[in-house]
Amino acid sequence: EIAVRIKEKLGGRVTAISMAPPHGEKALRDAIARGVDRAILLTDRRFAGADTLATSYTLASAIKKLGHFDLIVCGEKSVDGDTGQVGPEVAEHLGIPHASYVVEVKEVEKDRIVVVSDLGNAYYLLKLKLPALISVTKEVAIPRKPKFKDVLRARKAMIEVWSADDLKDII
Repeated sequence: EIAVRIKEKLGGRVTAISMAPPHGEKALRDAIARGVDRAILLTDRRFAGADTLATSYTLASAIKKLGHFDLIVCGEKSVDGDTGQVGPEVAEHLGIPHASYVVEVKEVEKDRIVVVSDLGNAYYLLKLKLPALISVTKEVAIPRKPKFKDVLRARKAMIEVWSADDLKDII
């Protein structure tokens, strides 16, 4: 939701990437219905059982394959893990600044983003130079409800599927 709002304000494109079994396509179609422009499913038996380090490395490799980006928005955690480590590890693999536990995006400009991060005992106002990565909590925004026409468009959308072989030149 935050990535789509930023796109609506500043322009650009939003690409959703999910590392999941083939049924992960459903979540990507939902993302397209909510305003995402492109969706990529990273799926391969060789990805199965990956820990946070392997997952973050695979995601960072896919991002490198895509090329230029300004901002990466990650969820705080996934449905199958609760560590909150993948986003920051992706940022470290890419050598970019990052903020975790983001509860509010205050400002986005061409070259920086200002966010509020809740680190449990205090809220921090952080300014990050772009490109950067933020890991957001569910409090950051209520996802929009897709319109019927957007659901239909998402059903017809092409979901790119990348395997480990598609990332072999990067990994």
